[in-house]
Amino acid sequence: MHQCVSYGYVSLYSAISKTKPFIQKASSRKGLDQMPLQAKIGFEFEVGNWETLKEENNTEGKPHKVSLKKNEQLLKNEFFELKADETKDDRSDLEIATKAFEENEDGFRELKHTAKLLNEFFSSLEPFDEAHLPVEKFSGVGTITGQSTQIVVSGPPHIKPQVTMGMTFGSVISLFEDLGTQQEGEEKQLKIRRERGRRQLAHQSEHSVRSGQRFDIAMQYAEEMIEQASLEFDTCEINFFKSRESLYAVTMILLNYLLKGKYGLLTYPKAIASLISRTDFATVINMLHPDDLEELRDDHGKLWLRYWSQLEKMLNMKLSEPVFEGGIYLKMDNVADKHMLNCLTREKWLMGMLNGTDYLTTKHFPNPQVAEELESLGEWGSKTDAHPEFHSGVPIFELRSAQVLQDHYSIPPFMQEAFSYIYSLNKDMGFKFGEIVPGLPH
Repeated sequence: MHQCVSYGYVSLYSAISKTKPFIQKASSRKGLDQMPLQAKIGFEFEVGNWETLKEENNTEGKPHKVSLKKNEQLLKNEFFELKADETKDDRSDLEIATKAFEENEDGFRELKHTAKLLNEFFSSLEPFDEAHLPVEKFSGVGTITGQSTQIVVSGPPHIKPQVTMGMTFGSVISLFEDLGTQQEGEEKQLKIRRERGRRQLAHQSEHSVRSGQRFDIAMQYAEEMIEQASLEFDTCEINFFKSRESLYAVTMILLNYLLKGKYGLLTYPKAIASLISRTDFATVINMLHPDDLEELRDDHGKLWLRYWSQLEKMLNMKLSEPVFEGGIYLKMDNVADKHMLNCLTREKWLMGMLNGTDYLTTKHFPNPQVAEELESLGEWGSKTDAHPEFHSGVPIFELRSAQVLQDHYSIPPFMQEAFSYIYSLNKDMGFKFGEIVPGLPH
């Protein structure tokens, strides 16, 4: 335990203004030279109304068409791949995943070229008449990897983008502030500058007040939790936080999960948050200040548990209840399926990550029979993204709340604007989504 220095109550905002987000920094130049210094940004585009099929022989030896399995590949080239994504009604739709582009000028040029290729791919299929197209038709696009597979075109594509990127805790806070729609005291001009990003990147959040999907709701309760802790905990306990901003970021991220889980999901478990962590939370928590971690883990995690127990009073959210308290697949008739993940309580998840195990992952979920339902939640384990200042890297996140694109011509501007925005966030440049960022070849 560390020696207590009493300085009385410190408000959230003054505490944050005096601290910097902490992720363990590289201890030497040698360590930096041995790792890639460039963070990366990748994209996925789900075409929800285009099905993927393949032809197989049935038990009688006759050919018939079946859906593909998740991530089953159809085609790939240097810049993107076509693959299948399973749907909740046992179909498989088309998903396009790009390579990860380095956060620099060369990466931006490569991104622009990839966006052009994707636009050309869709344009070659206009006017999108209904058709079953064998993947061999696209041999000029890349290498065929899925033999006897087909893409079923069903009208103009409904393209839902997702963005994967590494972010510091400071970048996470800035993203929540930019995308959170209702913030008290927000200046009019700043609100106008943030509007495009809120419309494009937080579309679902605008319409999900009760679900907790909105970024500003997670921000609000994260602020309240830290402020209440400052008031109610002994100064001996609360003063150990070397960087309150890091705790603020972690709290917001976790609340984004817990709030949506409380009210229930219309679809699959991966929809539990607008921003999901592909790095597991045991790794994310371990990026807090070492002194903080020592205190939080002391006495079997008593202080960590006490911190999160505030949710019962604030939101009637008991730690003994399931993470997915509200259920999943809420439109389904089968009640058992709606609550198949109830074996993981909030307390077990929160205490597990503090002690080195993220139970909200396929690898560690308490019930292995249903663990695959979690899909990519924390699936990359301890993998992090490179960062020139932090030897341990930074967590990798996936932004899932972007709105469906108007058409395939929207792919290039969306990719360029999203790249520019994340680039600006990670360099603390202050630009908003849709603004031109100096240093990139627009």
